[in-house]
Amino acid sequence: NVSHIHQADLYFMTGPEWEPNGCGSPLAYVYFISYTIVISFVILNLVIAVIFEGFEESNKTELQDLIKSCVHRWRKYDPQFKMLISVDRVFDFIDECVEDLCREYGKTKNPCWSVETRWDPSYTGLNTRSVFAAYSMKYVKINAITVTSKQEVRFVVAVRAVLRRLICQGGLNGSVTTKLGRFHHLRELEALERGMETQSLPLRVERELLELQALEQTQAHLIAVALNHRLGMHGQIGAERSFLMDVAAAKLQTVALQRLANRRNNKRKKPKPWSNSGASAAQVRTITED
Repeated sequence: NVSHIHQADLYFMTGPEWEPNGCGSPLAYVYFISYTIVISFVILNLVIAVIFEGFEESNKTELQDLIKSCVHRWRKYDPQFKMLISVDRVFDFIDECVEDLCREYGKTKNPCWSVETRWDPSYTGLNTRSVFAAYSMKYVKINAITVTSKQEVRFVVAVRAVLRRLICQGGLNGSVTTKLGRFHHLRELEALERGMETQSLPLRVERELLELQALEQTQAHLIAVALNHRLGMHGQIGAERSFLMDVAAAKLQTVALQRLANRRNNKRKKPKPWSNSGASAAQVRTITED
């Protein structure tokens, strides 16, 4: 019977009060206090890590991924960090960024996936004075780059071209657009740009656009000053012009050369006046003398 158990069997007297029997060594205090502190510290760090991860995921956007990808690949084309590369190399940079981003988002797995070709298939090769005639006009329109007087392209302009190409490709997702779909997206971009120049925009949007244009101009000026100081370059970047105008001029020159060559060939193949009658030149001369 439990009632017959003596109190002395459960407790022992060590002082003026009764204390439990068999509570362990004094190291138990150290163990449990240390355990509580360590577990609390670990749990607190886990909670903070989850909060920061959720905050980063909420702030992560597709545009940030695009810019980071462009910055990472720009180093290969501009090892001196001049923020300027030549026209022929900038198209290699744009094509590489677009293909890598499309591959990352799974576009390339679709058998219908394709990109806009850089070269014009109808180019005859007559205009050897300028390589620009070999570029496709649609390809150049989609990129819409501007070049300096030294035929160089700024980093901001190249990233903007990558963004335009991805918009025409259907965005950063798994969907694939056809050649006709890219043409419609290009028309929408051009209509949007014309509307921004001619139509009145909301005050907030217009203010943001003005701020972005001012920041871009300031950045171009600061880059030019830094390059002049660090690399000893002479002269500023200066005003930029549309690369589309250079390509159009080269193609017009090609058409003019083609027509000139056709005219020369036609003159060589033009028949003599006496060839149709079947008489020789000597017979015509004799008839004329008689």
